[in-house]
Amino acid sequence: MLRIIKELQELKLNTVDLLLEIIGGKDDFEGYRNALFSPKNRTSLLLLLNTLLGDEKGQPIVTTWMGLHATQIVCDKIHNEMDSAKPRLRMNTTEVTPEFLAQWDINNVMESVAGLTPTWCAVLEAASETKCDQTKVKTPRSRNRVTVCPLLL
Repeated sequence: MLRIIKELQELKLNTVDLLLEIIGGKDDFEGYRNALFSPKNRTSLLLLLNTLLGDEKGQPIVTTWMGLHATQIVCDKIHNEMDSAKPRLRMNTTEVTPEFLAQWDINNVMESVAGLTPTWCAVLEAASETKCDQTKVKTPRSRNRVTVCPLLL
């Protein structure tokens, strides 16, 4: 390994330069790029990202970069969740009968919606409590976030 790194240095390159060349997908590197992103290397790539995130010097770089993209990624996930939850929340006025009203339970409706909107519920829960609140034991008198979070749809 050290020999390879020294050869890169002699070429005035570093390992990041090498990765950028491979990922850039130029024709000469297409096979290496395909291998890098193959399913068999998924674990290694995830380990690399986790190692960068866990490293004292890498963590600020990765979190700064992630911050630039995280909001859009979360919003995209929430849009998809909302699209999957909409059918559970729609009905025609002809479906509202006295029998329906007598049996209707908001908890049942919202529990099924919460299952379809985990990202949305996680964001709302994070916004509704401090980190200190998260560690408290939930009791029957605690707020029912499973019902409340999806209601904010």
